[in-house]
Amino acid sequence: MKLHEVLSDALRYLEMAEKDPNIWIDMRTWFDWLDVDKTQCSVCLAGAYFCKGVINPELAFDSSAIEAEEGEEYSHALGALNALRQGCIEDALDILGITATGQVPTFTVYKYTDDSAGFRRDMREILDYLKSNDY
Repeated sequence: MKLHEVLSDALRYLEMAEKDPNIWIDMRTWFDWLDVDKTQCSVCLAGAYFCKGVINPELAFDSSAIEAEEGEEYSHALGALNALRQGCIEDALDILGITATGQVPTFTVYKYTDDSAGFRRDMREILDYLKSNDY
């Protein structure tokens, strides 16, 4: 699993989620239903990756169930995305068991709630770094 592919997919799914009026973006919550009918939810970057940018009432965010169903690598990808949204590339690589080659920079990432466009721009910079180093 390439980290840049995971981040690229997550950013695409985040964009899809942003366009859905029933999905709230909240970087403090991976995935959470907002109503009992499961028609509205909140997600963070990893949550957008988890739900693939769309509401599916069958989803239940349970990390042990996800790991059992999707595998450890997928579960670790969610954790790596959580580290990336904070600009912690080395932590994300460690979570996936990837050994960094050379010095790994730490990026400053705008908080999504303060500047969603800045957040996406910063995440694209991280994506470019990951691609250029084949992570």
